[in-house]
Amino acid sequence: SKGGQGIMERVRYYLDNFHHNTALALARVLFQDHPSEERLALLAEVHMRKREFRTAYDLLKGAALPDSRYLKALCCLHLGLFPEAETALLGHPSMQVGEVPRGACGLHLLGMICQRANRRQRAVSYFRQALALDPYMFESLVALCDLGEDPAGSEVHADFAAPLPLPKREIQGHQSAGGLLHPGGATTSSFAPTSMSFRSGGPPSARNDSLAALQSHMAHRRPFDTPLHDLEPDRAPPKALNFDTPSPSPSLATPSGPTASGSAAPPPLMPPPPPPPSSSKGSGGLSASIPPGVSRTLASADSFSGTPIGLGRGVGPVGSVPRAGGWVAPAPPGAGDSRDVDSLPRAALPGRQLFSRSANEKSTGGPSGPDGLAQTPHAGQDVDKPDARDTQDGARDGGVLGAIGVEAQLERVRPVLAVLGTAYGLLCRHRGEEALRALHTLPVEHFETGWVQHWRGRAYFEMADYPAALQAFALMRQYAPHRVEGLELYSTALWQLHQKVQLCYLAQEASELDRQSPEVWCVVGNCFSLQKDHDAALRFFKRSTQLSPNFTYAYTLCGHEYVANEDFEKAIDNFRRALQSDPRHYNAWYGLGSIYLRQEKFSLAEYHYRRALAINPQNPVLYCQLGNVLHKNGKFDEALSMLKSAADKAPTNPQVRYTRAEVLDSLAAMAADEWEQRMRLEEALIELEAVRSAVPKEAQIHFKLGAICKKLGRKDEALKHFTYAYDLDPKDNNQVKSALERLDQPDFEDESF
Repeated sequence: SKGGQGIMERVRYYLDNFHHNTALALARVLFQDHPSEERLALLAEVHMRKREFRTAYDLLKGAALPDSRYLKALCCLHLGLFPEAETALLGHPSMQVGEVPRGACGLHLLGMICQRANRRQRAVSYFRQALALDPYMFESLVALCDLGEDPAGSEVHADFAAPLPLPKREIQGHQSAGGLLHPGGATTSSFAPTSMSFRSGGPPSARNDSLAALQSHMAHRRPFDTPLHDLEPDRAPPKALNFDTPSPSPSLATPSGPTASGSAAPPPLMPPPPPPPSSSKGSGGLSASIPPGVSRTLASADSFSGTPIGLGRGVGPVGSVPRAGGWVAPAPPGAGDSRDVDSLPRAALPGRQLFSRSANEKSTGGPSGPDGLAQTPHAGQDVDKPDARDTQDGARDGGVLGAIGVEAQLERVRPVLAVLGTAYGLLCRHRGEEALRALHTLPVEHFETGWVQHWRGRAYFEMADYPAALQAFALMRQYAPHRVEGLELYSTALWQLHQKVQLCYLAQEASELDRQSPEVWCVVGNCFSLQKDHDAALRFFKRSTQLSPNFTYAYTLCGHEYVANEDFEKAIDNFRRALQSDPRHYNAWYGLGSIYLRQEKFSLAEYHYRRALAINPQNPVLYCQLGNVLHKNGKFDEALSMLKSAADKAPTNPQVRYTRAEVLDSLAAMAADEWEQRMRLEEALIELEAVRSAVPKEAQIHFKLGAICKKLGRKDEALKHFTYAYDLDPKDNNQVKSALERLDQPDFEDESF
């Protein structure tokens, strides 16, 4: 009836204005007054807006209308009832694709159902059909990219025909490849001939007592989540010029209590970058004028500290799972209240609780997804703040919109969507340099947003360029202070670079944003992990998985923490859970390889490292770790090939050169004649001298130099290096003493230091 339709419109009015209880009361009365499936669907929708999916599912069990079936499928998706969700959308097996409720939205929902049910090919097919039906269905494009597919073919999507040079703003202030960016502009190299790291979850070891410990560290460190010195996962931060862990920074409050510091809040982070190159829109696409010939070298500032090159917590980041230093992007010049990452004070932070009572007790908005059920803007979303330009544009365009029409308006955003789709596709296929070039063609109003800076940070992060990633993430927070998406990678980059104070500050800030966000608990967990409180870190990472069971990165971080506690069974279980959620999560493959390397199961370690490398061929940590495994497995020529690839991507990384020296030493021992043996030893000596120049105060390096010099018959130089090693590490000097005592014995073989 006309009256019933009026009440239904009133219900939708209250839903649109977030008065859900009022809408629910009216919908109940309306349905009870005159039951119909249309009114039942409206009542179910109100329950879904209140995130009461089980109640809505019970109401829709006998649904037959297309809209009701769509809502039922959404409920089933949230409840994990994937076969029933698919049946609700498809109905009878003979139903044609065109009959799926709500067209492209229904096809996208089918794709999500198949993706959750691990039916990848079907999911890809549905996402492509959704894009074919609606080229502006950006969620389908993103889903295809997340599955590693090239979304080219969508009308909105456009690939760049030729590579675009990075704009000058990316190069200004570029740090030399040999060091890491520290506050005040100082450069410090950090080396630990153990493993580079990809931190995914574990922190660097307290110190490396011997070359054996160093090598075992290289084996088990995560490539995305561990310190650079451990070549682990993205979690590894570069150490200072020694193998010892850095002195503890201001203490962080335990999970049960506040911090005790009382200083003022840190100063602003980083000035905004200069405006990107001017862009001009043509009739068919988006073009940007970029200075020609500007390229960016991939010099890496990975530090060598007791872990593999960082793959640890990163990535996706082997970081998703160790951390390593990388070539440094310049801090863009500019003014404003932006905050500089490295300008945070080293003193204790103000007397704020890590979990203050003012923090949200409950998120006010639901997670984003295909259901469109979020009730209020989520804390992690970017909230655009209108400025004078926006207001003027709105006033000027307000009367024109109707004349131009919806299609014409869509054409205006098509070029931007094309660039975003291209960039995200490249990012998901780990082609970071190309993704960065694409993002730099965006108009300034789109470039200076939280989500674009998040993508930039992720690109640098997955290339193990953690200093540059920090700068992008700092800009992300400047443009979108309440965004939580991306904070897990931001915190892992801080973890990789051992930025304890900044990470503590970020954890305090994040915990006040949204306690129902899984990213927030990853930040807090990383903070405690860097303090070596692995049990507390595990509790926070597990909390993240409870809030979002499909949040892959949290499982990887859990795995790295279990590795730090030497609980390998649970670590393997968490890495496998991560792979169940996302088979392309290379951090988890890296984490499994690190465990098997530590257990001396070299064939298994090689298999898992190769799987990680097949997914992300741009990360030098993976090449270095695979080279290390091949060396231990006696495949010396292949090991040298992998280390050459690592050196091409990170030419100044000390860990790569140290590992290459070890391989050359092993080849010298197998040489057919004295001339070949001497040639190999001379090559190894050149590599070690380069490493010593980068990190002159590492006992392991001098010990190895002494052993090589002794084999070459240079006893005076050998004595000098053994003495240096003894002075640099007087605590564990048995190997050095033995080497000194046996200096004149020709049968001496160097041992693990």
